[in-house]
Amino acid sequence: MTLLGVDEVTDVLEVREALERTAAARVTALRIDPGAIAAALREPLDRQAAAMAAGDLATFMTAGADFHLDVVALSGNPVAERLFAPLRDHQLRLARLVLTVADLEPAESFAEHLELGDRLREHDFAGYSRVLDRHLARHQGLL
Repeated sequence: MTLLGVDEVTDVLEVREALERTAAARVTALRIDPGAIAAALREPLDRQAAAMAAGDLATFMTAGADFHLDVVALSGNPVAERLFAPLRDHQLRLARLVLTVADLEPAESFAEHLELGDRLREHDFAGYSRVLDRHLARHQGLL
C-alpha cells in the first residue's frame, strides 16, 4: 500500500468533496424517491454494520467507499460516477489512515453514513452538506 502525501490527500479530498456534494445536490433537487435512495444505500450500509460487528476493518472500509460511490451513482450522472470511481483506492488508503493511525472508532464514520443517507432521503441538501463537512473534516484534521 502506497502512502499518500499531504498534497495528494488534499487533492483527493477536494475532488471527492466536489463530486459527492454535486451529486447529492442533484439527488435532492430531483427529489428521487426516498425508497429508491434507501434501497441503493442499503447494501453497503448492511455490509458496514456486519463488518463493524465482526471487527473486520478492511470490509468496513471497502463498504464505506462503496457507500460514497453509490451516492454519486444515485445522481444519475455517469460522468460523475466515472470520475469518482478511480478515487476509491485513495479513499481506502485514507480511511485506513483515519481509522487505524488516528485510532478513531468505525462507529463514528458509520453513524455519519447513516445520517448522510437520512439527509438524502429527506431531500435535505444543506443537512447532507453539514454531515459531509464533518465526515471529511476527520480526514483533513490528520494533515
